[in-house]
Amino acid sequence: MKKKMIFGGFGIVALAVIGGILLNSGRGSTEGQYQFAEITRGDLESTISSSGALSPVTTVQVGTQVSGTIDRIYADFNDRVKKGQLVAVLDTLLLKVAVLDARAALERAEAQLEEALANYNRNKQLFEDKLISDAEFLPFQITLKIQQAALKS
Repeated sequence: MKKKMIFGGFGIVALAVIGGILLNSGRGSTEGQYQFAEITRGDLESTISSSGALSPVTTVQVGTQVSGTIDRIYADFNDRVKKGQLVAVLDTLLLKVAVLDARAALERAEAQLEEALANYNRNKQLFEDKLISDAEFLPFQITLKIQQAALKS
């Protein structure tokens, strides 16, 4: 009798499990099920999500032959610019100072050349009259050539 009850209990449990599987197998499938809705007008939205870093398709390097501090800028990052368009203006104060310094250096070199030329001409006459030696006249020749080169540079 105990054996019959054990087998009977297992049989009931087995039938319950098989019945549950059959009932649930129909619920998981959406095939053949329809959802009805009323037709309305509206905006379509398309959302794209991604992860990672974004990078531009094209990057253009803008360079200049003159460097310095920017005084005014007329374009921003990702602005469209055209060929020949003014993008930035440099601060010209340092450039003006450099020009003034170069002019002063030029005037100094011209004055030193005049002095070297005067010394050369004065001592050339003495050298031609044999009043000074070659060794005494040589530094005046060299100084004149050095000052001519300094003026060129």
